[in-house]
Amino acid sequence: MHLKRIPMPKNWLFPKRDYTYIVNPRAGQNKDYSLPILVILRDVLKLLKTTREAKIILKEGNILVNGQIIKDTKYSVGLFDRIYVKKEEKFFTVLLNDKGLIVSEISQKDSETKPIKVINKTKLKTNKIQINGSDGRNFLYDKEVKTGDTLIVDLKENKISRIAQLKNGSKVLILGGKHKGSIGTVESIGKKELVVNLDKEKSPIQTKNIFVVE
Repeated sequence: MHLKRIPMPKNWLFPKRDYTYIVNPRAGQNKDYSLPILVILRDVLKLLKTTREAKIILKEGNILVNGQIIKDTKYSVGLFDRIYVKKEEKFFTVLLNDKGLIVSEISQKDSETKPIKVINKTKLKTNKIQINGSDGRNFLYDKEVKTGDTLIVDLKENKISRIAQLKNGSKVLILGGKHKGSIGTVESIGKKELVVNLDKEKSPIQTKNIFVVE
């Protein structure tokens, strides 16, 4: 199945006139904050020209996302996912700016960990906490963690290496609205929204759509 360019997710930065159709990503991640691996390789990084070339490269095991070999052209690559292109020996990640999703080259060291937002948590009878992450993964943890915190996950070990807490003074990425892609500092946390001081704005804003980055 393919998506027509006109109803594409709002954060996909592709001119409608360039293509009539674009590949529809697999279910699993929020379409507004993810891109199909085919689109990344062909349309963003321009490492190849056709779907056929992409299928060959993927079949050969040359593309890894978060340390896992990917062979499906429709595989959905989400915000902060880590991409390794073997042939180029380069690492990339998906980021968000004021226009939408971009793919940026990163160092090998940065590719070894990935931030994941805590969407939900459940305390188990074993006293461990089951954490539901923003990329669909679940983790067991034995220390306190709050919804809205960010897990810094060691991708090789598939375990939480530390927590970036949502608290006053935290650095956050704004995920939606007219300030999408901006970085700010949490001033206060209310029941429904946060007050955030943006680095490039004089007045603070109220929002709930954030991702803790520091």
